[in-house]
Amino acid sequence: MTATEEHITGVLQPRSWVQIRHRASASGMGVRSTHTHREAAYIASVLFAAKSDAWDPNDAPGIREAITAYNGKVAPCHALASDTKIILEGPLSSQHDLSLAIDDHTWTAHLATANEFQRLRLTAESGPFAGAWLNSVPSTVLQTAFTSQEWTTQCRWWLGEPVFPEAFPCPACGQDNDVHGYHALTCAKWGDRIAKHNSLCKEAARVAQTVFLNPQAERNVGPAGTNNRDADVLLRVWEHGLPLAMDFAVTHTQQPSNCTHAGMRPAGSWATEYARLHKSAGRDRCAATNTPFAAMVVEVFGVWSPEAYSFLHKLAGFVARFKGVETHVAAKHLFSRMSSILQRCNVRAILGRSSPQQAAEEEPLFAEQWSCRVDDVVVDDGEESRPAP
Repeated sequence: MTATEEHITGVLQPRSWVQIRHRASASGMGVRSTHTHREAAYIASVLFAAKSDAWDPNDAPGIREAITAYNGKVAPCHALASDTKIILEGPLSSQHDLSLAIDDHTWTAHLATANEFQRLRLTAESGPFAGAWLNSVPSTVLQTAFTSQEWTTQCRWWLGEPVFPEAFPCPACGQDNDVHGYHALTCAKWGDRIAKHNSLCKEAARVAQTVFLNPQAERNVGPAGTNNRDADVLLRVWEHGLPLAMDFAVTHTQQPSNCTHAGMRPAGSWATEYARLHKSAGRDRCAATNTPFAAMVVEVFGVWSPEAYSFLHKLAGFVARFKGVETHVAAKHLFSRMSSILQRCNVRAILGRSSPQQAAEEEPLFAEQWSCRVDDVVVDDGEESRPAP
C-alpha cells in the first residue's frame, strides 16, 4: 500500500483502495487482496482435491468456517451450501469462478455507496475495454507510453482522486478549474478536445492502412453540392463492395445533466445518446448516397458506444485475418492502443492546465511518428490555438 501511494503521490481515500482492488474490466487496477480471496482459494483447492482423490471434503480442517466466511462476501445467489458433499454433486466451481463472485459483490456494493458523480465514472470505467490502457504495451512510436508525471496523474484521475490541490482559474479560459479535472477535459480553448478527436482518427486510419482498406481523411460523402465532411475517416474498402464513413467524437460522461441518471444506464449509453443527438444528420446524408455510416463515439473514460465497439471489432477482424492471429487477440491490441492514446490525451489536457507556466512548457502532443499514409486530419472548428512559449 505504501509503495502504491508513493507511486501515485499522495494518500489515497479508502474508496480508491476499494477501486484499485477491482479487476481491470470493472474500473479497477487488478490489485486483488489475498485476504479477501483466501476462502475462495482454499475452498476451490479442497473441492478439487476431494473430487480427484475421492475423499470427504467435510474432513478438511476449517472448511465449514471458510464457507461461512465466503458466503458473507458474495451475493445470496452465489452462496455455497454448508455441506461440501452437496457442492460436489453439481458442477465444480473453480477458484476463478468463486473469486469472480466476490469481485461482483464488492463492485455492486462500491457502486451503491458512491455519489452520482462518481457512479457515472465507475460505470463508464467498467465498460468493455475502457481500462485497456492498463494492459497496453508502452510504445513511443504509437504514443502509448506515459511519462512518470502522466502516469501518476492518470491514476489519480481514474480513481476519482483530486488532480489539483485546489480549484483555480483555468489558464486557458479563466473559468473555474475544478480539482477533479472535469473542466480541463471540457475546456474549449487550446485545442485539447480536437487533439483527442484527431488522435483517434489517425490511429484508426493507421490500422486501416496496414490491412489495405484505403483510408482517406475528412471526406464529404453526402449528396452533390454539400460539403459537410461527414467522414473523419473514409474506408474505401469495407464490406459488400461498399465504403465506410467513420465519424469520431469524444464526450464527457460526467456532464451535469447525466447525474440524475447515474447508475441507471449501462456503460456506453452516454456515447450512444451523443450519437443520437449529434450524428443523425450525418447518418442521413450518408444514407442518401448509399454509404454505410459509423458514429464512432467514445466517452472520456474509454468506453465506446455499442455501434462504435462493433465497427472497431470488425476492423480488428480484418487485422486478424491479415496477420493470421485470433480476432480476440487483434481486438485486444487495437482497443489497448486506442485506450492508451485517449487517456494520454486526457492527462495532457489536465497537466496543461496545472499552471500557466506549466502550460507553456508542455511539449506538442503530436510528433512526426503520428504520420501515416493518409491525408492529415485537419479540423477547423474555431478553437483557439495553444499560445507559443
